[in-house]
Amino acid sequence: MLVVTSDGDTYHGVLTGERGKVAIKEIQVEENTFSFPLKVKTPMGKIKLDYSGQIDADLMQGKIKTPRGAMPFRGKRTE
Repeated sequence: MLVVTSDGDTYHGVLTGERGKVAIKEIQVEENTFSFPLKVKTPMGKIKLDYSGQIDADLMQGKIKTPRGAMPFRGKRTE
């Protein structure tokens, strides 16, 4: 689950997944696109992930760039 908050024109959030919660310090937003880097702990150490995608009303989709290649993701607003 991704929770995004804003302070004026600055967006940040918290991503909660299988490995717990990870804070996102700054999310870049331009019109209906977004991107943010994220470092996550794994059994093999920390890895960097780069999220990018588009928002269309209550739906989002995009790709996560990982050390092993890109992975798609989709999401839907719940509130």
